[in-house]
Amino acid sequence: MPTFFFNVRDDLGPNPDETGLELPDTEAAVAEGRKALAEMAGDAITERTSSTLIMDIRDEQGDVVATLVFGSATLRDPERPKPVE
Repeated sequence: MPTFFFNVRDDLGPNPDETGLELPDTEAAVAEGRKALAEMAGDAITERTSSTLIMDIRDEQGDVVATLVFGSATLRDPERPKPVE
């Protein structure tokens, strides 16, 4: 089975996957990446940490086979003045 690597970048910088995961094919790797990114996005929203998460899924040759992106918006505090336009 091929090994896929799930490298994540967020507002704090890159987080390379050194271990990888053996999966049957690219479709399975994308499905696994989506699950992992959803969990990370939930954590980011709950903790109000990162606003953007990017996951590059790479194959054993180092080629990017898919890129998954999550972006969140932070609601403006109603007590905070509106920005001047």
